[in-house]
Amino acid sequence: MENLNKPLENILLILIGRVGDYVITTPFIKTLRTKYPKAKITLLISIKAQQLALRNKDLDEVIIFENWTNALANFKLLFLGGNKYDIAIDLNPAFSRTSIGLMYLTKAPIRLTFEKKTTKKAYTHFIENASNADEHFADKYTRMAKFLNADYKRTMNIDVLQEDERIAEKLMSNLNMLSDKPTIAIHPGNFKKTGHRWPEEKFVALTKELLKHTDANLFYLIGMGEETITRKNILEHLPGVKFINPVTLGPTAAILKKTDLLICNSTGTLHIAAAVGTSTFSFNTAYSLKCWKPEGENHFHAVGDWKSCQSITVENALERFKEAFDYILLHRQTKT
Repeated sequence: MENLNKPLENILLILIGRVGDYVITTPFIKTLRTKYPKAKITLLISIKAQQLALRNKDLDEVIIFENWTNALANFKLLFLGGNKYDIAIDLNPAFSRTSIGLMYLTKAPIRLTFEKKTTKKAYTHFIENASNADEHFADKYTRMAKFLNADYKRTMNIDVLQEDERIAEKLMSNLNMLSDKPTIAIHPGNFKKTGHRWPEEKFVALTKELLKHTDANLFYLIGMGEETITRKNILEHLPGVKFINPVTLGPTAAILKKTDLLICNSTGTLHIAAAVGTSTFSFNTAYSLKCWKPEGENHFHAVGDWKSCQSITVENALERFKEAFDYILLHRQTKT
């Protein structure tokens, strides 16, 4: 496959996905900005990740896609072909009918995506795409960057606004935490995916052990739309445990930025924490560990079977957690 040598002035990125899908593409967006500092970079993204995308300083424009039936919201899409993009890049490694439809509308001379089951006429160039089970997501975007002769840095990033910081500061101050102790946030999340959902009763048991034996500030970070299940299945069994009610993605990122460690399932919040530089301890399937866990020495894990993390015992979780806790204690000492 030939490399792209011509300069690009008008770039369109298409990403139909959830929060985590967006966060893992931020290194590629940063790569494009570094490679083409004067180019106009537009991201067309689904509504679920819009809050973080709109904060990205490497983007010149963000177009929100809701669904095909919302004519008013999609009015801007009718003019995609008139924007004269030099290149349109579909960032979805997996098949997406929506992405195909949007790519047709762009009329860009170069239409790039990963090899996948798709309508070949919608694209002009394809990047090698190993099975999702065979490689880490960052490897895919590394190859895409190489096609553009760009140097890919595998570090996720999120821009946190001052208003996000202000909200986070207020919410965390209400918890009355001690400044001389490390702060640990717990966010179960991913309740809709059974295999990626470490059982709530195990979160309860783990939390009780941490409260007994860990000298740290500890609180639960409740996800948007997850209030009922978190309260009923977890917090009702942990009287007195501190928590922060759901907030939007920007303040969530700011809260995590102020936290030393996040304990969570493999979900978008895991990648948000990694993107703001916070250490993580996550419960993974063997699949998510290989393909989705954030890279870096400050990201720790417990792992279950290939398709499920539910077999991870509380005892194993505590043993693996100790590595993460020792790391953040050492990290705090080096910062002071």
